[in-house]
Amino acid sequence: MANVELYIHPNWIPFYIECYNRMLFVEIIEGDVEEAKQILTDRYEDWVDGGPCEVCDVCCEEYMLEGLNNEKFIFSVGYGEEIQ
Repeated sequence: MANVELYIHPNWIPFYIECYNRMLFVEIIEGDVEEAKQILTDRYEDWVDGGPCEVCDVCCEEYMLEGLNNEKFIFSVGYGEEIQ
């Protein structure tokens, strides 16, 4: 049996999106990765705590990524399969 190592680029942020039940992979092309992680985490917690109506009635994913846009990060987004 071969050992398979999963290589994740240090600029990728894997993030489980509960409202979609799937993984979101955000690649930070320009900007600080640790700062981006904190923005995603903070905004997700705000979304969960406040509910969608208190964060402009948008999906949690759109709301979190908007935080990166507001801070002028350059990033790309990939999606994993839905988690059953």
